[in-house]
Amino acid sequence: MINRGPSPLRLRPSRLRRMREIANVLAQNGFAFLREETGFGRFVPHRRHAEEEVLSRGERVLRVFEQLGPTFIKMGQVLSTRRDLIPPDIADALTQLQDSVPPFPFEEALQLIKEELGAPAERIFARISAQPLAAASLGQVHEAWLLDGTHVVIKVQRPEIQPQIEADLGVLAFLAGVLEQRSESFDIYRPTEIVEELARTLHEELDYRQEAHNAELLASKNRQRPWFIIPDVYWEQTSRRVLTLSFEEGVKVTDRAALQRLGIDLQQVARRLTQGIVQQIFLDGLFHADPHPGNLLITSENRIVLLDFGMIGWLSDDMRQQFGELAIGMVQRDSDRITRAVLAMGIVPQSVDRKLLFRDVDTIRQRYVEVPLSEIDLSETITLLFQVAYRHHIRIPANFSLLARALVTLQGVVNVLDPTLNMLTIAEPIGRRLLLERLDPRYEWHQLELALRETRDLLRALPDELHDVWAITEGGALNVRIAQRRRDEEKWMQHLSRMVNRLSTAMVFIGFALLCVGTAAVLVFSGNVHWRFGEILLGLFSAGAIGSGTWLLWGIGRSGRL
Repeated sequence: MINRGPSPLRLRPSRLRRMREIANVLAQNGFAFLREETGFGRFVPHRRHAEEEVLSRGERVLRVFEQLGPTFIKMGQVLSTRRDLIPPDIADALTQLQDSVPPFPFEEALQLIKEELGAPAERIFARISAQPLAAASLGQVHEAWLLDGTHVVIKVQRPEIQPQIEADLGVLAFLAGVLEQRSESFDIYRPTEIVEELARTLHEELDYRQEAHNAELLASKNRQRPWFIIPDVYWEQTSRRVLTLSFEEGVKVTDRAALQRLGIDLQQVARRLTQGIVQQIFLDGLFHADPHPGNLLITSENRIVLLDFGMIGWLSDDMRQQFGELAIGMVQRDSDRITRAVLAMGIVPQSVDRKLLFRDVDTIRQRYVEVPLSEIDLSETITLLFQVAYRHHIRIPANFSLLARALVTLQGVVNVLDPTLNMLTIAEPIGRRLLLERLDPRYEWHQLELALRETRDLLRALPDELHDVWAITEGGALNVRIAQRRRDEEKWMQHLSRMVNRLSTAMVFIGFALLCVGTAAVLVFSGNVHWRFGEILLGLFSAGAIGSGTWLLWGIGRSGRL
């Protein structure tokens, strides 16, 4: 452990009490060693507890999160998806967190509805059921009817949850800062960034208007999948802490007996659900990130009702392509392709041993060499790859973590509906479709244009970046400031690496275009030219590549910078 200087405890008095509660819970569950790491030993009782001897580390971590309440339950749920950041045993334990708590009084729900919607509940709703349909750490759901008789559900936020979460986030941000300051070992995991990610997630979930927008976006993207039902949003009865949606009938996806009594085709439902979520990921780039059994209902027409839109995943075009590369690499059992995809997906430290990374990926591949494609467990493979990322300190972006969570959760549901269905057999043709899109000349031209523009911008910025690097090395300042500059330097190196790669790509395209022109000239002068569409397209592509390369070189010359 490296002490980087004094870190006096400076918390507002209102948060000191919460700090003591956290310290006590940690100590009771065998984590008193954090006293030295965080420097808040005066809050932690110096005693040993029996739980430390009889429970595993994962079980003790699970108990800590459960005992500390809503903020920590949500944090545990977020961390359970970040297998690139936490050990496998802790990630497995946190997946067991149940976001279910006793309901708060109905009178408090009515008062909050009045405050949020600007009128007493009886002037907005014809009737509201006093008994909630479900209760969770952030809010609870009531069945209700609008004045015109429309059947709806109302999601009402717990009255005091926001101040409690803000206080907890303040304590967590403080502790994360102390950990990063006191111990170099925490630099890899960036606890402050984890807390920031948690804060963004919680703030989005605390604003029910965001969830309403998510529902409408998902509905618009899934119009071509009629087997999905997404509730309608009633905006006049929706606010930051109240959400009103249409009531949808259905049977819980895990109630296999009830589904069979209704004559539901379980295999068809499993295939529709898998196909729909996989298409959302690969084709839409917008997907339901939490398809657990509580968020899925099945109708008598074999349709699937999606519920709870607080957790939605977004993937850019590049991210979809990267995940497509990963899926195709898994199908082809190509370790090199999988390794490249993992490196492209994550934030890679300079110290990564690529040979060792390839060996670890190849070890996973060898498990499936003799296994038919239909028997490969997609969710298990992704989990193993995230464990490899954890071992090599490769940080995976949050959206990829949500994607992994969605697939792992989906696999559990599919196993209940149809244990014989393999998700990879459905994902594989969609992944190949994505690959074919990449072979389309229009896609390649678009990517080249983007690459050339970004390369030009990076080249223009290079002198200033080099000047900054030179400035921090003058007078030995680099040795003093290296720890503080590490993150910026890593980002700069990633930009530089991408710049070189894309410049190389541009040169290759220019070379290819010149080759095409030379070949065309030979054909012309030899009299063997047949003006077919393919040759015209080749000529246009060649001309475009030459033009783009010339544009790049002109931009460099005009700026006067390499």
